[in-house]
Amino acid sequence: MSELTRREVLEAASALAALSVGAASLAGCGREGGLPLEPPPALLAAGLTTGLVWNRFCATLEDAGEHLSHEAAPRSPSDVAEGYRMLTRLLGLALELVVEGSDADRPAFFELQSAIRKYAGDNPDQRYAAAVIAGDRRYRIRGNRGNAVLVEVGIYAGSFSGGGQRRLVASLTEEELVFGPDGSIELELGPDADSSQSNQIRLAPDAINVLVRQYFADPHDKRAEWRIERVPRAEPSPPLAAGWLAGRLLGAALFVERNVKTWVEFVAERARGPHNQLAPLADAGDLQTPKGIRYLEGYWKLAPEEALVLEFEPARVPYWGFLVMNFWMESLEWRERRVSLNSFQAQPEPDGRTIRIVVAARDPGHPNWIDSAGHAEGPMSLRWAGGDETLPEVRTRVVPLAALAQSRS
Repeated sequence: MSELTRREVLEAASALAALSVGAASLAGCGREGGLPLEPPPALLAAGLTTGLVWNRFCATLEDAGEHLSHEAAPRSPSDVAEGYRMLTRLLGLALELVVEGSDADRPAFFELQSAIRKYAGDNPDQRYAAAVIAGDRRYRIRGNRGNAVLVEVGIYAGSFSGGGQRRLVASLTEEELVFGPDGSIELELGPDADSSQSNQIRLAPDAINVLVRQYFADPHDKRAEWRIERVPRAEPSPPLAAGWLAGRLLGAALFVERNVKTWVEFVAERARGPHNQLAPLADAGDLQTPKGIRYLEGYWKLAPEEALVLEFEPARVPYWGFLVMNFWMESLEWRERRVSLNSFQAQPEPDGRTIRIVVAARDPGHPNWIDSAGHAEGPMSLRWAGGDETLPEVRTRVVPLAALAQSRS
């Protein structure tokens, strides 16, 4: 590349604010005036070779860090540390999604959420296999459901930022998917796929990713395998282009900043109260929720010697799961503590119908104790795979922890 003139450098610098928005649109992360911005590759390359893109990348991450100081966020050293850890986890996800895994011609599934990658209210009972796709291409998915009790293959279009433009455009669940006797499956995706045929999903023109959600009875035993390939296979990828990388770096940083902002504001609204209650989650289709799954959600907040007691009578449904989170919409450390409970684990009360869950800092001797793991507050949710079943009425009360422990002795 020839030496840049001063004017070219200044033009690149003046355009970087727009580029950070446009680059995100390349990964489905943002739109300006309803139309995606696609900066010229030469301009992006100029910004990368002069260091301007890297400076903008770092500045956008600094902007993301500013959202951690929201007035509603708890300020204990541990809560603050978890906020910065969440930011780094989002950056790791963004680099895999927007940079390393953003090639729709050479897709590969990656773990959207895990024990150390927690995003937008992760669920310990689930695995999320995600891949970037394009609506005008054809793909083949092969896999095996393993010991998953529920499976959904969902196609999403629009923004991936959680900001209101993302939507589920097509999906198949375990009730519609056709598995072999050993749990194996093969699916076809494409713009001309015949959705009336088994294991075929037609792609919308603006489809940007496929997400395979799997629910398991035991968060410590999750066995399933999924692979995806383009049909026909693409030619080997060309050498790395400076403009391509520049756009992806800016898009990755913007993905982090917009997600931190979106979810901090989402939680902050609930942190204002009322506390320690569950209510149906309002979902206009932009919260990345799966088909057939509904939510009760709320915000728990307890003093050190208090416990939150929840009681409900669940209908016979394939799955329900209760979860407490920290302020940053992350599940608590579930590998070593019980911070969630599902329909396969819960022990009913003596009447055989009522489920009682206790959230507290220490074990009161109840079989359905949820460990708050050193936290005093955060979001909570009850996932409900009930189809047309009515959501349960959950009764809640806050009680002294000592009194609850005495009642079990």
